[in-house]
Amino acid sequence: MSKQRKRIGPYRLLAELGTGGMGSVWHAVHEVLQREVAIKELLAKAAKDREAIERFRREGMALAQLKHESIVGIHDLLISADKLYMVLEYVDGLVLVDLIKAGPLPWDVVAILGASLASALEHAHFHKVIHRDVKPGNIMLSKAGEVKLMDFGIARDQLLGDLTRTGLAVGTPSYMAPEILRGEKADALSDLYSLGVTLYECASGKRPFARADSQKTFAAIVSGKYEPLHRVAPALPRRFCRIVERCLRRDPRKRFQAAADLREAFERLLAERGAKSNHRARVVGFLASRKHISETEALTCIDAAELLETAAANYGLARRRSWRVALALAVVGAAGVLGWWAGQQPWLPRGLPTSLLP
Repeated sequence: MSKQRKRIGPYRLLAELGTGGMGSVWHAVHEVLQREVAIKELLAKAAKDREAIERFRREGMALAQLKHESIVGIHDLLISADKLYMVLEYVDGLVLVDLIKAGPLPWDVVAILGASLASALEHAHFHKVIHRDVKPGNIMLSKAGEVKLMDFGIARDQLLGDLTRTGLAVGTPSYMAPEILRGEKADALSDLYSLGVTLYECASGKRPFARADSQKTFAAIVSGKYEPLHRVAPALPRRFCRIVERCLRRDPRKRFQAAADLREAFERLLAERGAKSNHRARVVGFLASRKHISETEALTCIDAAELLETAAANYGLARRRSWRVALALAVVGAAGVLGWWAGQQPWLPRGLPTSLLP
């Protein structure tokens, strides 16, 4: 880090977290409050683009009106030396796209993510904000088990109108709803579609519409053709698959009609399947089981008993189907042995009805 980049206003820069075409993100600390933050900086080239500046400002305005535990919060919007900075909540954790690289997530963890993100979208949609770019790269899991939706950089505030020209699709192609590719405006239901694609990928490790090139991907999205989730991952509960696949309906009228409906569907499923009521503890246990966080880090959030319980749940979910098969074979085998033994006993009548035998 150069000497010129050690500070931004009252914040001392600690490390660069990442950079992209429009800006970079820094890990920093407010030296008086000792509060860690993430500072998003609009790069000099983008700062000369009037539309980029307006997007940056609108992202700040959108986040300022959204106060939800699963949405990254904003602390300030700074203008310094003709540069724009957004001071955001710092999330110590992992980006979902990196977690998926290590393999599919357990269905109950995906359902927890789905419920949390649907709740975040429910809050945003209530405030007339459409995210328009829901995808694993814009979602984080904190080391404390929190789910965070990030990057409202291309969000559309329905009260302010749209910055983009009519017919111009905005977002990440693999996660776009078919109506967006047809040139229609994004709305709450297209956000739910993108969330469905994200959850399908989390549960299976594959994107439902991914093809060899972008044209084939677009064609698959528009046609609505993909391999059903229960075929890609047969061990998943069928009801879980139906919830995710309902988000992927080509016709928006056949999807969940509100984020609240999707949230409630996941919450009911988790409750009925006996999932941990402490969802954060389950996420922390999952991160620890995958070695994404250390046992020491996990124990700062949950106690040892919870860590063992959720680790056992993680193992049990993966093994449950094979144990059911083994148990069924054991029962059949035991019944056969018992039947053979009964046939060898002289004190049992030979004409015993077969219906009475095990």
